[in-house]
Amino acid sequence: MRKECLGRRPSAPRSSLRHLGILLLGLPISCLAADKPAEAGLQASIVRGSYLATAADCAACHRTPGANTPSFAGGLGMELPFGRIVASNITPSVSAGIGNYSEQDFVRALTLGRRRNGSWLYPAMPYPAYAGLQPADLHDLYNYFMHGVAPDDQTPAKGWMAFPYSVRRGLALWNALFARQQEPPPTTGESATLRRGRYLVDVLGHCGSCHTPHNIAMAEEHSHYLQGGHVDGWMAPDITSDPVRGLGDWSQDEIVSYLRDGHATGKAMAAGGMAEAVENSLHALTHADLGAIATYLQHVPGRGHAGHEPPAWAYAGDPKADRRPALAEGREIYARACASCHRLAGEGAYGDWFPALSHNSTVGAPAATNLIQVILHGIDRASGPVRVHMPGFAGSLDNRRIAALTTYVRARFGRETGPVTTDEVATARRGGLPVGLRAMLITGPWLGLLVLLGLIWTTVRRWQRRHAANRSSS
Repeated sequence: MRKECLGRRPSAPRSSLRHLGILLLGLPISCLAADKPAEAGLQASIVRGSYLATAADCAACHRTPGANTPSFAGGLGMELPFGRIVASNITPSVSAGIGNYSEQDFVRALTLGRRRNGSWLYPAMPYPAYAGLQPADLHDLYNYFMHGVAPDDQTPAKGWMAFPYSVRRGLALWNALFARQQEPPPTTGESATLRRGRYLVDVLGHCGSCHTPHNIAMAEEHSHYLQGGHVDGWMAPDITSDPVRGLGDWSQDEIVSYLRDGHATGKAMAAGGMAEAVENSLHALTHADLGAIATYLQHVPGRGHAGHEPPAWAYAGDPKADRRPALAEGREIYARACASCHRLAGEGAYGDWFPALSHNSTVGAPAATNLIQVILHGIDRASGPVRVHMPGFAGSLDNRRIAALTTYVRARFGRETGPVTTDEVATARRGGLPVGLRAMLITGPWLGLLVLLGLIWTTVRRWQRRHAANRSSS
């Protein structure tokens, strides 16, 4: 028995060591197995966040000007009537971007407009719209920007703002007054498609930033929700269901085609900021999401109109305009600079590659604003593998010639509303802001401050005189 017991003693430690070795060898394997679901979950979140960032068109502002530049590294300047904002670097760079942001910091910036250090962001960043982002989407966006975007240590140049707009603390008052305005009421019996469309239009796409008019404080006028606004000298059109000013007579397929490709045959071509939105954002959305946007816009009520005014796309112009002496200069410029692509009769060529000018919303619009901008700056828009390009004439035609050309094009192919003036063209070159209004926005606060100081001084002087009179009488 003793030998038997003594003989078994070594076997027990060897067995324990063998089991311990198996356990230790299995630990890395089990840890790796446990990490796989977490890694897969993170990657799925990054993919969703990438789609959300595209739908929100973050790159439209936070890109670096120029070709082949890093995404989201910032540097793009945005001219305002009272200064210049430069988009920030939102890559996960610790030195120049948002690499030090926690998820809470990130959510606070997107939904409340507050930086990590607590300072306010200017509402050029559409945080009033992003306040409606769903928590799961905010989480996915954070994962994408922290793990799916390459860090870039490029520090954008600083912008400038005239006083008092340079005092960011004043934005607390703006936010209290405007950032939490009542949203438009839900559509009665709203379906899942309508809810998705509303979310894409109002929150992710922040379409109201352009297509809703703004008041003097640059806040959206929700009483005119999506009924058209002015942005950088362009007219962002009415996109409600209004059959005259809006999309009421567009089919869903036409709206989807316009959002995806930048054109709807016989209706409109995207240019300016809308062309950028198509190229950088809308063309990458799923067909279901584009359909949801179209469905929702077709349910947004318009302003309503008396009479039977045709929609902008319905105008076909007047061939007799070619025989009018007052339009001779514009006709000659058109023949030299435009007819090779758009043809003499304005019928266009190669489908929508060179679009027709008749039955074109830009040419038949109530105002010549967007047509002037297209002639000045041209069109450069990519949609998938196709790039549409029209050269601008800002450098080769002076204001008088551009006014003459615009007047002729509207009379011959669209809606004639009288001659376009050189002042209109000059205003368009300046970004759509009249000189007087720009001066008022910059000098107005100073004048207001002087008036306030004058009132305070007058009040103090009156009090001093009364006090002196009371002392002398006593």
